[in-house]
Order: sequence, then structure tokens, then C-alpha cells
Amino acid sequence: MEARVRGMRERKGRNWATDFPWRRNRAELDRMVLKTNIMIAAFSSLGTACAMLQTEVLYRDYMVNDPLVEAAKGLNSAFTLLTLVLLYRLYWLLELFKRVQAHLQRGEEMDERVEHRMVLANPTLWVEWALCAVHLPPTVTFELPLSNLDYVVVYRGEAIMCCVNTLRIYLLWRVLAGYILAQLPRRHTVALFTRVKLGKMFAIKKLLNGWNSLLYIVVFWSLSTVFIAYWFRAGEVTSCLLASSTHPACEDATAKTWILNNVSYVKTNDISMWSALWVIFITSTGVGYGDLIPTTHLSRLVASISAIIGIVAASLLTASLSNAIHFTPQELGAALLVSREQARIDLRVHAANIVQIWWRTLVGRRTGQQRLSAAQQRVDAYEMMMLFRHTRVTAQLDIEDCAGTSKKIDAVAQKSKYICRG
Repeated sequence: MEARVRGMRERKGRNWATDFPWRRNRAELDRMVLKTNIMIAAFSSLGTACAMLQTEVLYRDYMVNDPLVEAAKGLNSAFTLLTLVLLYRLYWLLELFKRVQAHLQRGEEMDERVEHRMVLANPTLWVEWALCAVHLPPTVTFELPLSNLDYVVVYRGEAIMCCVNTLRIYLLWRVLAGYILAQLPRRHTVALFTRVKLGKMFAIKKLLNGWNSLLYIVVFWSLSTVFIAYWFRAGEVTSCLLASSTHPACEDATAKTWILNNVSYVKTNDISMWSALWVIFITSTGVGYGDLIPTTHLSRLVASISAIIGIVAASLLTASLSNAIHFTPQELGAALLVSREQARIDLRVHAANIVQIWWRTLVGRRTGQQRLSAAQQRVDAYEMMMLFRHTRVTAQLDIEDCAGTSKKIDAVAQKSKYICRG
């Protein structure tokens, strides 16, 4: 692409600033980065869906060379290749965006020609390539035997690669963070002025503020439960009980008859997602009934990850809920104003009670008869006076006194400005 553009420039004598204006437009580059992230997430998700399809077909006793399995592998390879190409384009755009930022903020010389070696020098690109490139191409298959306590478990290569493919879900977070940051007007100018990095961490904090954070945390918890349940099920299914298995380890007696807690039983594959979801849900919530338990090292590792994610999600949910139910400065001011109005009503009631008790006591002393009711006789005069004084203080609050701390600081700062100007 870069060679084609350079050749076009040399042949027609075009100018970079006029023929490719988007290369100097930060807002346009932002939009292109977001669109590229969306395409990466879409193609990688489609590839993962194909990997899940081939695994589900094999779990239902299809053969490895079945046309449906080969077609799913071929589509997964195609989507994976598109994902890798788009990842390179993403890092190319990010390198160009970094140069535009340096030119605008520090006045560095702007060079729109991003060479391939500059992009390939980024180690993060290679890490993402390594993670997203892992898949099982057509006509390739294998089985992996593992010793598990006192028995042998054999995993299909399609299931292993499918679990690795599901790790591409992190690409969806990149799209979500980009969308949140794109809603912030003039965010680069604000970031430069305030010296605050408005990046992915800022997007997380923005998500976890307000009542909407409860919904986001529940969605995150639910998605984590579904994906981890898929991993758990893959860890519990042994290839030796599938029709497509040809590994010699399956001939061993311990490959089909397992021993757990000194109890021997015939292994059966439970490919139901509902059972896996139930195990992961009760594990992440810390309940753990014990009706279904992990029986392999891999599924136990997955269950441990589920427990950790459950603790983190429950902590975030509690923190977000406690933060959401706090009064805002405006709500606190309104609550204090309501308390003031209620105190003014109560002040009249307390004053009427004091006058009534005083009058009845005075009349009783003159007539020699008890004029106070039983309830009024039990009233402590000192406590009544203190209650009256406290209510009077609350009833005499000014509007400025009912404002929150931040409002008071703003009012003082505004008054200080007027004093300085005067």
C-alpha cells in the first residue's frame, strides 16, 4: 500500500497535504482507528464462531474430515488472515496518529510516510499477531493426551484451539473503549490542557460511574460466565469418547474408567452448556453446592479463574452501588433545604407545646389543681428546650448553608474574583 501511494506521488507529482488530507487530520484518524477496530473485532468474532462450530460438530460425533468441519476451518483461516491484515493497518494508523500528536503538541516535523519497518518494530503488534493467528487450518488436526491424577484425558486439537480463539474477545473491549472516548468532545485538547490521559483507563472509570455501571458490571459478569463455562466444558470432555478419536492413549483402561477420590467410575462426556454454566455460576458467586465438580486439571484451573473473576465483579458491584446511592452536591443541598422546611414546621409545634405546658402549669399553681396530662407530666423541660433550640438553628439556615461543600467553595471563589476585580 505504501509503495503504491509513493509511486502515485512520484508519477503525478501530488502533494501529501492536498492529496491525502486525512493524514494530517487528527479527528479523521480517530474515526479511522475506530472503524478499523470494529472491523478487527467483527472478523475475529466470525473466526471464533467458526472455531466453535467445528468443535460442536466434533462433539456430536462427526468425523474430522467431514466437509462441514473442513469448511469451518477454512472460514476460520480466512477470517484470521483478515484480522492479521487489519491489525497491521491499525498499528500503521496509530503510528501516524502519534506523529500528528507530536506535531501538534510539540511542533515536531510532520512526516506522513510511515514505513513498514516502523510498524513492525512495535512488539505489541507481534504479541497480538501471535495471539490472533493461533487457529487450526484445514486438513490439520491432533489430539493431546495429558496425565490427570490417576487417569488419562485426551483433548481434541479443535477444542484447544477454539478455547484460544475465544481469547480474541479482548478486541471487543477496544471497540467499546474507542466508542466511549469518541463521545468526548475535543478530548485531545482537554487532555493536553489538564495533563490527564484520556485513554482506556479513563473509559473504564467512566463506565464505573453512575447507575449505568451496575448494568455494565452485570453484563461483564454474565459474558465472563458464558466464556469460562465454555472453557470448563472443553476441559471436561475427553476425546476418547468421541467417534473421531484415533489416539493410542485411548486404548488405556484409565482413559475411559476414571478414579476420583478413590472412587472408580465410567467416564461420560457431558457436553451440555447448562451444566457448565451452573458450575461456573455457583463458583463465581462463592456458593459451590458440590453437585457438579471439576475432574481435570484444566477444568479446575478454569474454575479458579471463575472464582477470582467473581470476587472482582462482586467487589466492583458493591463499590459502584455504594457510589451510586451517595447524594450528589445538588441532592445534598436539596435534602438540607427540605430539612430546613420541616424544621420550621416542627418549630411551631414545639413552641405550641412549650406554651401549652407553661400555661397549664401556671393555671394549676393558681387553682391548686393538676392541669397537665399524663404525657405532659413525663416531659423533661430541659430536653424540650434543647430540642426547641436545635430545631430553631436548623430552621434559620440560609440557602448558601444548604449547599454542598463544592458549591460553597465555588461561591467563595466567585466572591474572591469580585473582590479582586474591585
